[in-house]
Amino acid sequence: MLGWHPSKLHITKRIWSWALVVPVDVVKSRIQADNALSPKYKGMIDCAIKSYKEDGARVFVRGFWVTILRAMPVNAATFFGYELFIDFYLNYVSRTKE
Repeated sequence: MLGWHPSKLHITKRIWSWALVVPVDVVKSRIQADNALSPKYKGMIDCAIKSYKEDGARVFVRGFWVTILRAMPVNAATFFGYELFIDFYLNYVSRTKE
């Protein structure tokens, strides 16, 4: 694969993983928001079918690109925080144990 850098492959892999998770997350969120006293949905499959009939296939990908765009800075901040913690641990905490 000419022209592909490992970071590009990682981003592509993450986009595909979100593409698989977002429809399931939509169903989960609809079930969580359902009225507990008189539920509209009997389960996940019932929720998926009713959602599709009411709103079409787009309901399962609504907000996908927003999620992808949000994931990039969140992952960067997480990685940055991890690096700061490792640096702190190696430079300060591990020295006090010696």
